Amino acid sequence: MEKLEYMRDINVIAGISNGYYFIIKPNPQQNTSTLQINIKDNVSWGLKDFLKDLYKEHKGIGRRYTAPKTSILIPIHLKEIDMDLEFPVIIDSITEFLNEKGAVQVSAISGQEHDLDVYRINDNVEIMSSSEFSEQSQKEESFYNNKGNPILGYLGAIGGIAIGVIAWVVISVNFNYIVGLIGLLMVFLGYKGYEKFGGRLTRTAVIMIFLLSIAGVIIAEVVSTTIALGNVFNELGYSITFWESLTELFPFAMSDSEIAVEVYKNIGFGLLFTVLAGFGVARQSFQETKRDFLAYQVFRQDATFE
Repeated sequence: MEKLEYMRDINVIAGISNGYYFIIKPNPQQNTSTLQINIKDNVSWGLKDFLKDLYKEHKGIGRRYTAPKTSILIPIHLKEIDMDLEFPVIIDSITEFLNEKGAVQVSAISGQEHDLDVYRINDNVEIMSSSEFSEQSQKEESFYNNKGNPILGYLGAIGGIAIGVIAWVVISVNFNYIVGLIGLLMVFLGYKGYEKFGGRLTRTAVIMIFLLSIAGVIIAEVVSTTIALGNVFNELGYSITFWESLTELFPFAMSDSEIAVEVYKNIGFGLLFTVLAGFGVARQSFQETKRDFLAYQVFRQDATFE
């Protein structure tokens, strides 16, 4: 292994072995990591059988792999591997196998073969060319530093939340399903709407959109119940407008404990998913506002290698 770099803040490892760049990224959903090597025409070449044989000696490496586009992705359990003795052997064995098969390293972005290195842009680490890095980093930095127009951002957020409200009402009225999960959709569309029209999320925007999403959940359930009540009376031959249903039927219906429990249950589920989604986005956004934009070549001349 020629070089190795550990980016502790994002728990990513990058290195060079037998002339091949490789990246190891965490995979929290599966409680493991993924070894990524980008090569041209990533056919199997007997790699599956090779990994099975390698697994017999090193239980920390996966016996299977996936090959989306130009990537070979191999699961690797770093906690089960001796990083000083076993890790270099595993990586060198895999890259030596690729070298023997004549595998050509390519960019993860475009698939080009020349002028490659490992680059980091904020939390994303990829194998790419210097020109691709320049283009990607400029684009990301422009977005990162762009506070945009907050008025347009909030309009975009309200539009996104409104889509969630409509989805809630349509599903609730027509299919009578528990629609609390749409609370997650509301806050997600709210944040995406802000980013689309107003630039990068700020702390204030995150909090405001979270509050707007909570209001959206309550409005959606009130509207759904109001429409449902109006439909019941209209089917009985009465001519009830939405406003009459909202101002007269809804308050009366809420005095019925069974209806009230159903309404509060739907709102409760909606708020639960809204809080879960909003907390995740807020935490990520707050962390990003604490640090400067990062973009650099991982194996630059002044880098230190462990």
